[in-house]
Amino acid sequence: MKKLLMLVAIALFVPFFAQRSEAAMMLKVSQESKPGLGDFDSNILGFFEAFSTNKTAANYYQYSKGYNSSFSNPVLSLTAKQSHLFFVDAIDGLSLFIVHSKPGNPTGGAAKMSFNLLGDTAELKIVDDLGEATANSTGTVFTSNQSWGVCCTDGLAIGSLDSNWEMLVQFTTPPKELNSWQVYSSSTSSKISLSLQTGRRVKLNVAPVSTPEPSSMNSLVFAGLALAVRRRTQGGIL
Repeated sequence: MKKLLMLVAIALFVPFFAQRSEAAMMLKVSQESKPGLGDFDSNILGFFEAFSTNKTAANYYQYSKGYNSSFSNPVLSLTAKQSHLFFVDAIDGLSLFIVHSKPGNPTGGAAKMSFNLLGDTAELKIVDDLGEATANSTGTVFTSNQSWGVCCTDGLAIGSLDSNWEMLVQFTTPPKELNSWQVYSSSTSSKISLSLQTGRRVKLNVAPVSTPEPSSMNSLVFAGLALAVRRRTQGGIL
């Protein structure tokens, strides 16, 4: 009888739990093969995870906190002449971060970019440096025109990104003194390389990781339950 009651409890618990389980969140990055072609689905470059913090996105950037007029968070080991792309899941929501070069880089540089947000609205959480990026009135189109010296980085954060959003990101003119564009993940030291080609858009969006459906477990539970009931009935005990 105890086994029968246990099976009943499992049968009731499994669907209850399954309804409340959430798929793990991953971010997906793809880049069209040529500017304007839009063949993102055929050019998925990989999946990566956001960094997590109990700070706001702006505080996570740590602007001028360790290096003057620069991204100062030691979570990333920045590389000179490289543009860094990553996401941060902060207390004020998910934000896209862009950081150009590193403090103490040998040459300085410049970059112009555009960010088109679909399916959501957002704002500039921080701009490194002030006045070098703007948002349209609806919070869906962002542009940056940034130049940095040997002392510093430039960059920005856009958020919060909620619901079923997509972001299209591109360099709108050839960047100066950048030779690499890399996507960073919190879960691995491996990076995803992007092309710096002008107008060749990168597509970013949240991609839920599929979790095993409980159907097979339910089938086993109910099969066992049916067998137990049958045996108890045949034995005259129920």
